[in-house]
Amino acid sequence: PEQVQALMNEYLTELASAVLAAGGIVNKFIGDAVLALFRGENTAARAVRCAEFLTRQMEVMRDRWDANTNASLEFLDIGVGIATDEVILGSIGTARVRDFTVLGTGVNLAAHLTRDARAGRRILVDKRTYKAVRDLVIADPPEEFELKKPDQPQGRRYERYCIRGLKGTSAAATAQDAGPAPVAAP
Repeated sequence: PEQVQALMNEYLTELASAVLAAGGIVNKFIGDAVLALFRGENTAARAVRCAEFLTRQMEVMRDRWDANTNASLEFLDIGVGIATDEVILGSIGTARVRDFTVLGTGVNLAAHLTRDARAGRRILVDKRTYKAVRDLVIADPPEEFELKKPDQPQGRRYERYCIRGLKGTSAAATAQDAGPAPVAAP
């Protein structure tokens, strides 16, 4: 358990550090995920650059961890979902139990995109995010999907785009655009 906790702390530190370096806000950790918000100017571009940096950083961490174990860690990967939308941000709950969090369709959409960001599709974005960054990214054509709750007979249709990389930048430049390299924190 101590070894798993140490790896998780390193991983979550990398995620949080990259979000903060890109001018984002870490709202909370959810298991092995981070819920991050980007506000202000160029939010979509900052979020996509951060996501691209994190996909490369995951490879570095996995290689480092793989060197210290007998089992293959090739199965470890990262998936990022990004949605651009208006949300409710604030303290939600009862008088006894409150949580500072974010609510709204954008949160649900980002969670759905994150869940589907697997099998070589590491960064999935919604249509609004893609429209804001289309000149910056290399992306697959749009695909339609339905967002619905498990008990809903029918949901709402959305478009998503798989971001494959950033246009015209080297890996080093992309890391620099995302902000300073994450540093380990206690």
